Amino acid sequence: QAVINDTVADYTGETYEAMRDVVALSTQFILNNAFELPTKRMITLKSERQVNELVYDLYGSLDRLDEFIVDNKLKYDELEIIPAGREVSYYV
Repeated sequence: QAVINDTVADYTGETYEAMRDVVALSTQFILNNAFELPTKRMITLKSERQVNELVYDLYGSLDRLDEFIVDNKLKYDELEIIPAGREVSYYV
């Protein structure tokens, strides 16, 4: 590599090879892990549901309660009971 007027010239191709390796490894990582990512599901509630009870039914615990509230942009009046007809999303 040579520096000319604050510009780096890659005469040996080392930088190109390093970048190619980074791109190849990143692509491989994404492809290998893509199928393990959670899938987003959407449901429309047929009846009123309490948030805690719904989250427990969907996830088996309340560990993701905050995430559920944020993901679904629940309004203040929906934090206790979500009305029938409301579409919500969750991850499986």
